[in-house]
Amino acid sequence: MTYKTLPTPAPSNPQIREYTTAVSKGYNSVFVTATNSGWKVLLPNTQKVIGTYPDMPTAIAEAKKQAATRKSSFFVFDKVGELVKTQ
Repeated sequence: MTYKTLPTPAPSNPQIREYTTAVSKGYNSVFVTATNSGWKVLLPNTQKVIGTYPDMPTAIAEAKKQAATRKSSFFVFDKVGELVKTQ
């Protein structure tokens, strides 16, 4: 079996540009998850914890602020791990 190298798509292509934007937004998204001691806000691509908060509304407020800074979205997961809110 021989492998063939495919050409690199042009970045000026609108579909490629849209895909690249969506991927970068996904990498910059912010997660809110439950812990034993409260709620944590983290960046999923690096597993970096931004902060731990005692209640869900405070954690969501911080996630909104972090997502706005990163020009991305945030996702809130309940204590079971199911997605409950996206923005």
